[in-house]
Amino acid sequence: MKKLIRFLRNDDGIGLIEVLVALMIFSIIAVGMAYSMISMSRLTADSTMRQTATNLAAAEIDRIQSLPDPFTVYSEDDPPPTVIDGVSYSVMRYVKWVSTTGASGACGSGGGNLQYKQVNVTVTWPNMYLAEPVHADSALAPSSRINDPSFGVVLVSVLGIDGDGRSGVTVRVTPESGGGGMTITDTIDNTDVDGCTYVIKVAPGKYKIEVEKTGYIDTNQIAVPSYTQQVIAAGSTTTASFQYENAGSFVLKFAATSNLTPNLPSNLENTYIGGLVNHLKTGTASPLKLHPFASGYQGVSGDSAVCLNVDPENWTENSTMADGMRAPAAAAAPGTSANLPVPMGVVNVAIPNDNNRRYVTAVQQVTTASSGNPGCVTAKTYTFSTQFTKSTTVPIALPYGSYKIYTGSFGSTSSSNLMSSGVTPIDGVVSVDTSGTLIKGILGNSKFVSTILTLDPRQVKP
Repeated sequence: MKKLIRFLRNDDGIGLIEVLVALMIFSIIAVGMAYSMISMSRLTADSTMRQTATNLAAAEIDRIQSLPDPFTVYSEDDPPPTVIDGVSYSVMRYVKWVSTTGASGACGSGGGNLQYKQVNVTVTWPNMYLAEPVHADSALAPSSRINDPSFGVVLVSVLGIDGDGRSGVTVRVTPESGGGGMTITDTIDNTDVDGCTYVIKVAPGKYKIEVEKTGYIDTNQIAVPSYTQQVIAAGSTTTASFQYENAGSFVLKFAATSNLTPNLPSNLENTYIGGLVNHLKTGTASPLKLHPFASGYQGVSGDSAVCLNVDPENWTENSTMADGMRAPAAAAAPGTSANLPVPMGVVNVAIPNDNNRRYVTAVQQVTTASSGNPGCVTAKTYTFSTQFTKSTTVPIALPYGSYKIYTGSFGSTSSSNLMSSGVTPIDGVVSVDTSGTLIKGILGNSKFVSTILTLDPRQVKP
């Protein structure tokens, strides 16, 4: 009895710790099983979608191989989706010509004569469980010979600033006089979606190859760029590549640091710094079409190649003046517009009470480098076509540097018409705030001394 009573009074059993440990073990097993089931489900679904993608890739290869003309097969990296069982598949196609050298490239730019087109089809779909898409490859050969040993072939490639082809560009291949070529009678197709066109059976000789599309411009700021006197040899392939893009439109803001709208010289020339080479342009017509380099352009009034002091950045500091600076660069994306500031010095000119002295002429002075002024080795005469009202004060704008100002008949630089007073610098110093924004300023260091006007773009040191 005593043993029975002790057994009944014993409180040993399963405690809270044992329960928690059991639950944890169960949870680990349950999570593992759930993950395995989900993974199996996803693998099964992915396998089904991958099989569908494989079929789509094979069908696309079969469709391409049924086409009679490989010249009509293009790359397509953003096709409309193909929806099957609620899943959107992207069937992308990448095409390159393979040449006799074994190289491949768009438009056959790898060199050598064209042989066949290499076709790669890639199929993707949302939430691919395995990262690798489905691929299928094939080769597409023309049904007849491309290259005739008695003639040449011209391949033209037109690419935009993003490296993609530009379609719808007109291509002309014309024989050069005395070069032995012959007029091409077959119609030359505009560039296709890959930016390519092909001219076959070109008689040996010298040709000019040019491209044109409304609103487009190349990296040298030429609207109709060309390769001149290209020698097309029998049995050979010649490649002409162009970077050609929808131009940016730049609205020119002359005397951008001025609070006024001054008169501009009728023969003003300006330098636009940016791109591959600086672009010198005569006239003030706006907007100006330029190749849309992402780095943009800076406007400098005057020809900075022959007269250094028209460029504010060429002016260096001295004991009282800070370094000169240009206006910030302005950029325009293809087909868009942007304002392009062209800072200049602005002065008021008092027109004499004389009917014979109503035109203004400014003669740029040849100067040597001194006190931070870089000087000018080739001077220019700027004329103003406006016949101003006598006994009035008119603002005019000029490139930076030194000048003699004349009032007289149009273009007159007679010594009797040289201004010795009545010329007052008012504004035009180039200044940029900490954010890089162009701000207006006063020409604090500019002056008219005796008969010489100096327009200095620098700021006075604080």
